[in-house]
Amino acid sequence: MRKKAVWRKIVVAPPLVGIEPNPGPSGHGRLSREERWRVVHLALRHICRRDRFARRMNISRDTVSSALKRYLETGDVEERAGRGRKRTLSDDDEKVIKKKAKAGKTATVIARELFQEAGIPVRVQTVLNTLHKQNLSYKKIQEEEAISEAAQQTRLQ
Repeated sequence: MRKKAVWRKIVVAPPLVGIEPNPGPSGHGRLSREERWRVVHLALRHICRRDRFARRMNISRDTVSSALKRYLETGDVEERAGRGRKRTLSDDDEKVIKKKAKAGKTATVIARELFQEAGIPVRVQTVLNTLHKQNLSYKKIQEEEAISEAAQQTRLQ
């Protein structure tokens, strides 16, 4: 017995209007400088309530409050200094690392000596990153064979 042919009509989906292709998991992240100034402007001009323009800008009310608080405390919307991860090594520590590396010590030895001498717990990768930042890197030392005097004379002739 022969099967019947089934004809299917392909319908093209309508284009999506006003939708980003991939907004990402959280949608926003940190506010840009312009967005922070916009928050301050809207809040100080009392154009609308904070929760309403927070919804309109697609940010939380806490973000609006913190941006406005920063402006009222400092007079500017810039991020405060000292934020972010603290540095493990000071500039003097980096100079010591550079000096020891130029003396021919390995990163493992340098990390161990920094802990023993100064009590600074430093990972080997931190030492390598510091040397890389200062445009230094470890190269493999190639050993050359010593040439005898007789071999040198034959090569020169």
